[in-house]
Amino acid sequence: MNISITGSSAGLSLMGEVVMRLDSGLADDPVMEVLWRDVEGYEGRYQISSVGQIKSIARVVPGPNGREVQVRERILKHCYHYKGYPVVYLSKENEQEKCFVHRLVAKAFIPNPDAKPIVNHKDLDKQHCEVSNLEWVTEKENTNHYWDNKEPF
Repeated sequence: MNISITGSSAGLSLMGEVVMRLDSGLADDPVMEVLWRDVEGYEGRYQISSVGQIKSIARVVPGPNGREVQVRERILKHCYHYKGYPVVYLSKENEQEKCFVHRLVAKAFIPNPDAKPIVNHKDLDKQHCEVSNLEWVTEKENTNHYWDNKEPF
């Protein structure tokens, strides 16, 4: 598998967008671009990818006894909400917030000019959080989509 990164500082940008190209090397497999953008409200701390990964950005934070602590860049592991949605816990200023991964992806990558409140999974798979599988909808559109596409018993 070949990986190439484009963006400022060879893909290590703290602000804005970073693009990674994932190439499996197979002739029939298309190259997939993975985009990274800052998480709204957590700029410089966390980034979200177009495939639903969240990473903590390398930074220095105040630690115990007034010492500075170095935080390494790493991909965060998802936890799962009791209804099956992937969630991550993001922290800022000693406060932790539970964030649904599909909502973070939608806020970062999908325009919402009509201010629709719900993020719908087009394939009904709650764990499939790629931007291509998400869309902003109303509650009615979300309910109709479920009943039109659910598996029969």
